[in-house]
Amino acid sequence: AKMRDFTARGIDFAVRYGKGNWDNVVADQLFENYVFPVCSPAYIKRNGQIQSIEELAKGTLLHLTQIDRNWVSWETWFDSFSTTPSKFSHDLQFDNYTVLINAALRGDGLALCSSILAEDFLSRGDLIRPLSARLLSEYSFYLLRPKEYLLTSAAKDFHSWLLKKTYN
Repeated sequence: AKMRDFTARGIDFAVRYGKGNWDNVVADQLFENYVFPVCSPAYIKRNGQIQSIEELAKGTLLHLTQIDRNWVSWETWFDSFSTTPSKFSHDLQFDNYTVLINAALRGDGLALCSSILAEDFLSRGDLIRPLSARLLSEYSFYLLRPKEYLLTSAAKDFHSWLLKKTYN
C-alpha cells in the first residue's frame, strides 16, 4: 500500500505494520512482534502435551492459504528452527485468519499467532502456548510521523506518552 501524505491532511501520526523503512517519515517501533504456536487447552487435553518442535510438527496444524507477504507460514516458522517435519499436516486450511483463530479456539488444531494478536486470548486462557519457542518477526507496528513537520507540544506529549506505554 502507498503511504499517504498525512501532513497534507493535518494528521500528526499514523500506525503502520511493516519493517519500519518508509520514505519521508520517522518510524518509531511500538512493539517487538513474536510469532509462536497457540492452541486451546482442549486441544492439549485431547492430544497430550507437546514436548518439542518435532512433536508440534506431528500435530494438526492450521494453515493460512492466502499468505500475506507480512505473515509467517508454518514452513517459514519450522525453517527458522532448522526443523523439516517428516510429517507435515495440511489437513485444515483457511483463507481467513479470523476463521483460523476461531478453529484454534474450538480445539481443532495449532495456529501460528503473533504476540500482539494473541495477548488477550492468552491472558484469558482461551489459548495457550504449547511450547516456549518463538520467532522474532521482522515486521512490527510503528508509529509514523512526518520528517519535515513540526509537532505541536500536545503532539510531542502524546508521542512521548505512547512510546513509554509500548515498546520503549
